[in-house]
Amino acid sequence: MGVKRDIRWVSEARFKPYREECDSDDDKAWLLYEWNAKVASALTECIHHVEVLFRNSIMEQLEKIHPLAYPWHLDNKTIKDVAAKQSRDATSAAEPDDIIAHLNLGFWKTLLQDKPTANEDLWRHHLRNAFPHVHTDRKTVLNGVEDLFELRNRCAHHDSLLRFDPSVELKKIIKLASWIDPDAAQWIEEIERVSDAVRERPVPPKLDTAVIGHRNDEVYKIYEQVGALINSADRKIAPVTYIGFYHDKRIEAEFPTILEIEVPKAWSTKEAARLKKSTDAKEKRLGKVMSCALKHGIAPGGNYEVYHLSPIRSDETSRTRSRSPILHNKHGRGSGFVKGGLRCFSLSTLLHASDTTDLA
Repeated sequence: MGVKRDIRWVSEARFKPYREECDSDDDKAWLLYEWNAKVASALTECIHHVEVLFRNSIMEQLEKIHPLAYPWHLDNKTIKDVAAKQSRDATSAAEPDDIIAHLNLGFWKTLLQDKPTANEDLWRHHLRNAFPHVHTDRKTVLNGVEDLFELRNRCAHHDSLLRFDPSVELKKIIKLASWIDPDAAQWIEEIERVSDAVRERPVPPKLDTAVIGHRNDEVYKIYEQVGALINSADRKIAPVTYIGFYHDKRIEAEFPTILEIEVPKAWSTKEAARLKKSTDAKEKRLGKVMSCALKHGIAPGGNYEVYHLSPIRSDETSRTRSRSPILHNKHGRGSGFVKGGLRCFSLSTLLHASDTTDLA
């Protein structure tokens, strides 16, 4: 590796997740740490482009209703602080463009939040026009922007991305751009460096199967019928190869292979109908999945990821050695098996388990 790495450059706490992922092999852990920084850099580049696009699109709408060309109805302290700093740093008074450019993503996000109540009117009459290529509500857009904000902060603070799937995060970034301008989304897709960085991962994921928890069997029924998992975008699934289903105190016996992951631009009955009429095979498949999921209680609106999985009887779908579900027999306080919506395991461990005590 050339120069010997020194843990003091990083700190034990920051290095811990990489060491754990590599079973305490420090040489591999350093490679993974360096790779993480490359992925964060590539994602940050895409986030930068979408953040500017988002800000400018919002401003185009605000300029139509206020002559000073910046948001005036809330958080005036933020604007005043930025204006004061710009004036101190310049030889002349701060121009509106200077102020706008220095307002961060957190400020723009507040324009989409529930409070003040004036935000709903602002959205209905003006800001929805900042997203002309999607028909959705304010909350769905806000969730998408908050997701971007979280990823931006994680990259900026040099945090671990090992529990995120960078390829999925990229798709979500591009989706947000497509709501504003499909050409801009295509441009970002053409210049992004995330995909290349992902392919260069030096150490494969330690755990290759995500077991997803659900309150009922509707999600598993969707898989049985159309071979897909619908995941809410706020639940982060690490890069894995297989999916498991947990509900009613059992893990189903089947562990399908992930074939492809899509991030739909919109999620509604109307969008499902449009996709099903498409001559494109992939769009038609997505429309079928969306229609089925909507019938099984996956609510319209919202931000979802579609994991296309190997069919239940496919050779690409693994099964427990006993061909029976893995039971979770613990009861009482604190006995929940899937906390936070998912847990990751190695497939080989799952296939040989008879109950969840074998997975400890």
